[in-house]
Amino acid sequence: MSANELINLWGNEVRIPNVLIGPNLNLVQVRGFASLDFLADISGADVFDMVDNPDGTQRELKKPHAKEAYQYAVGSVDADPDEDPRAFTEVILNARNSDAVSFEVSGQKINFEEIDLSEEISIVADLIINLEQLTYPAEEYNPDISRVDGNHRLSAIEKISQRDPERIFPVTSFALFVNLTKQQELKVFSDINGNQQKMDTSHLVNILANQKGDTILLSSKSRAKWFAKRLSVVDGPFEGLVFMGGSKKGLKKANGVVPPLTLTGLTSMLVHTLRGLEEVIAKDFSTEKCGKAAAGDKEASAYILSRAEALNLLISRFWNAVKEVFPEAWNDKKKSTYVLYDSTGSVALSQLAGSMINLAITEKKIEQSDFVATLLGMRAEGITLTKSSFPSGLAGLAGTKVIYEALVEAKNSGDSGLSGVLGQLIEEPKSKLDG
Repeated sequence: MSANELINLWGNEVRIPNVLIGPNLNLVQVRGFASLDFLADISGADVFDMVDNPDGTQRELKKPHAKEAYQYAVGSVDADPDEDPRAFTEVILNARNSDAVSFEVSGQKINFEEIDLSEEISIVADLIINLEQLTYPAEEYNPDISRVDGNHRLSAIEKISQRDPERIFPVTSFALFVNLTKQQELKVFSDINGNQQKMDTSHLVNILANQKGDTILLSSKSRAKWFAKRLSVVDGPFEGLVFMGGSKKGLKKANGVVPPLTLTGLTSMLVHTLRGLEEVIAKDFSTEKCGKAAAGDKEASAYILSRAEALNLLISRFWNAVKEVFPEAWNDKKKSTYVLYDSTGSVALSQLAGSMINLAITEKKIEQSDFVATLLGMRAEGITLTKSSFPSGLAGLAGTKVIYEALVEAKNSGDSGLSGVLGQLIEEPKSKLDG
């Protein structure tokens, strides 16, 4: 470990007296006060990056937002609290390297893992930060003390070597967890930030989909997230075309361009597709079956997963057919010429996917070639997905409606009789739940 600058400034260890150790819902948390520069110096952000750091926990840093937070904080030193009151919510940290922190109560060291709060709501202790156990600057993707919440408030503070030694930094409150796993960090991060307007929604969707896994299929409100994740992974039709949130740096380095779709956008697309499959959803993902699966019925869970896998295959075949019939639009990742990746075009095509897949299930023809045949018929009717072929200046629902109606008209004119059945895609005996 290297922490020479850190130790030269702060010493080998820093004692923060009279911290409060107590419960925060079902976790144990340390609460105290420290200067912003000290909190920034001992911690670092583990930023999620699809390429370079897929296990990261933090959203991408927005430098203007970080600068605003910094100026707001340091400006509080000279601001009149009566005329210009300023306050931060707690900076939340997690000591991944538990050797970097220790605790004393009445001069006696205590083991954080063995703290018993069954008879007391909280205990007062001294928190000792062992700076010799920290790497400075913090590792980019695996800091010893990670920032669960508050990265924007700390990140604009200059490195020690670049800092004005005369500057006075304000004190703020902090909360410290010890030894949370990355999954626990992700859960706490998403719970805190999920309802905030500035939260990167694709990052949040990715976190939730990863956390809930296949159980997300049991919720009608969240089911589209499962399909969006499956369509965007390796060998999915949208592999490499979906931005999952977090940092864009690795993607730009690897591909030279940020993917044309976001996970939030793809999820919205799947919502429209599933709406066109109401009868399938009502039968194969019924409230009764989902209730049994949620209660632990393994047969019900296996049934729902198998149907989801089959439906995902049909949705994949539709989009692979789009890729085959409209390759120019599919490769227009900068969205300069075609509507495929625009919000209006992508939603219109997703609505079309719902109706075409529903027809496939009704008519009992389910191969990708069937979707290709219908789309080729539409292309023969003049549908090329170019922006210039649709009225300009229309956005939102109005733009989507115009494109969708044009797609449906072309489909009806060049209909090739696409059809199929979902059950043919499932290689299993008839379930007791089926019917």
